[in-house]
Formats: sequence, C-alpha cells, structure tokens
Amino acid sequence: MLLKELKQGSLKFILHGKKLKGEFALVKMKTEDTGNAWLLIKHKDEYAISTKYDAEKFTNKTSKVTKAVNAKASRKASPKKQAVKKSPVPRAEPESRFNKK
Repeated sequence: MLLKELKQGSLKFILHGKKLKGEFALVKMKTEDTGNAWLLIKHKDEYAISTKYDAEKFTNKTSKVTKAVNAKASRKASPKKQAVKKSPVPRAEPESRFNKK
C-alpha cells in the first residue's frame, strides 16, 4: 500500500513527533523542470493552526541549517567578481638623479 502510493506520487501519513504532529501528504510535483521535487502538505486537523505563523521566530539562529541558509543567501547577494584583463602598459624609465643632462 505504501509503495503503491509512493509510485503514484501521493503519500499520506500521520506523524506523532514533538515538532510535527498530525496528518500530512507528500505529493510529487509533475512539471518537467522540477526534477524529483516533492511538496509536504499539512492537512487541516486538530494539530493545524489557523493563525499566521512565522517560522523565523522559532528557528534557532545558531543551528547548522540556519548558518547554511545564511551563507547561501550571502553568496547569492554578493555580485560575482569578473576577471578584468589588463593590457600591458608601457612603463616609463625611472629618472636617475645621476644621469641628468
């Protein structure tokens, strides 16, 4: 049964964890450009919340995941440096205080 749902691209299950509780569905996206992308959808059940939820308020700022996300965001934000090719500039001969005419 579980394998059949997985092959169909829609898997329904119940979690009893500390952070995730209740009914969920895992649905495979069927567009060409998404590759192997899946969506995790929370069903409206007794554990679902109806108020606005901001995950950033409950995210540990020192976690490895937060650090990785911040590092990726800072790499995207900083413009990529392009190599600048410098043409050779002829150098002037230094004047010597002994060779003055």
